[in-house]
Amino acid sequence: DEASYVAQVLSREFGRGDASELFASFDSAPLASATIAQVHLARSRTGQKLAVKVLHKGVRELMERDLANMIWFAKLVQERLGLRFNVDQLSILREYREIVPAEFDFKSEVAYMERIGTRLRLSSSEAAGRVVTPTAVPELCGGKVITMTFLEGPTFAQILDEQERMRDFSGGGDPEPAERLNLESFRPQELLSCLLVAYGEQIFEEGVFHGDPHPGNLVWVRDQNEVGLIDFGECKELDDRTVGLLAKMTVALAAGGRETIADCLDATGVVVEGVANDFKATVATILFDCRMDLPEAHLSPFDENAPEEMRLVSVRTVPEDVFMVIRVVALLRGLMAAFSCDLSASRAWEPFARRALKRLGIPSPVPERGPTVGHHTAASPAPSSSSIRSIIRDMKLLARWMSQRGLPHDRLSLTPLAVHGVTNIRRLAELAMTKDPILDSALARFSREDQRRAKELAVEQEREGIWRDQARAKLQKLEGVQKTTKKKSFKSRLKRLFVSAS
Repeated sequence: DEASYVAQVLSREFGRGDASELFASFDSAPLASATIAQVHLARSRTGQKLAVKVLHKGVRELMERDLANMIWFAKLVQERLGLRFNVDQLSILREYREIVPAEFDFKSEVAYMERIGTRLRLSSSEAAGRVVTPTAVPELCGGKVITMTFLEGPTFAQILDEQERMRDFSGGGDPEPAERLNLESFRPQELLSCLLVAYGEQIFEEGVFHGDPHPGNLVWVRDQNEVGLIDFGECKELDDRTVGLLAKMTVALAAGGRETIADCLDATGVVVEGVANDFKATVATILFDCRMDLPEAHLSPFDENAPEEMRLVSVRTVPEDVFMVIRVVALLRGLMAAFSCDLSASRAWEPFARRALKRLGIPSPVPERGPTVGHHTAASPAPSSSSIRSIIRDMKLLARWMSQRGLPHDRLSLTPLAVHGVTNIRRLAELAMTKDPILDSALARFSREDQRRAKELAVEQEREGIWRDQARAKLQKLEGVQKTTKKKSFKSRLKRLFVSAS
């Protein structure tokens, strides 16, 4: 069984009879289990709480075989049959082929964990220093086992589950007090900002980064109000050339115009087809930045409700060295969406990117600028942070309104509304009263019955206010016309008087 397998692994790795000879205590039931390994809680002889990661039996051969089959199929489809996907599947799978063996190399994982942890610990950035990693216990690490210090606190995945549960219970009743997480001091915007800075440090200063920042790999270390980064099985090391290309891309996104952004995207080797250069800058922003104020950031090119321009996007080639950065950005954007935050990776990474360009002797695509310029491109002025917060607040109120009336109110259903600018009930009612076809696209994920009810209820609630505002606007326009007419009439009389006098 599982317990005997773990005991055998510990015995073979460290030449001891069982776990009791290695630890003061060892929980045979795993605390967590994933595809590659499982984690057990233990205590050292000095009483320190430890996490012990043990490789699953036979999983390496299974994963390598599955990956080889997927690559064979992708090559058949793309190279032999000439069929094309919207995304370069083959390059992505080849990059995973390089990553997967590293996930089974526990010695390399320990080395990366120590290397990244040291970089963050010694960082001159206070924000980066608030992202911490476990510390390995070298004498209890081997080919199939990693023993490390335990980071105390809930994972971001557990926090999201708790927030969802509290929303479910908000209609009545309370969850069991013993099960509740105290999230009063949890500030996701502050913590995710620190995480972004830490990634700037990893990518541009160290040239090595943690490649899998999903919510289950992030811990809220509550006592120190820090972010814990765990599971270093997927790390990526970058050469100087790739760091330079990424640095130029970052500086362009933070401070450049759309043409500069498109040029820097081309330089990375990412080939985007089916779009004009102007929209290519939007694609670059989605691939290499996690800001959420772009409507396209909430959609996939495969989404039937995406604008036509976005559905035509074809990411033909993604260099393998660049793919992992794009993947990290996508995971970071997912965190932003989950916690209703809007932060820009390019803005957080710009100082690191500029230092990297200077260190590597590479000209910057955009000259240094003053600190007051926003993080969005010159061709697209940045909305203020207050306006972004206002949109998020409006969408939350819209979701609550929908929920109270038994209408769809999940993020998936409401995303098309946000994309089409329908962020409040007044706007929904205005479009319904004018029978604007854009509303059908905005409500695309509602059933026909729910579409009808949403329109009727919004109009019923807002009709009188809309009519009142329309009447006021017409009156003001009429008064303006009358004033203009009087002014013209006075000038005409004055002119006639002047002519007759002469």
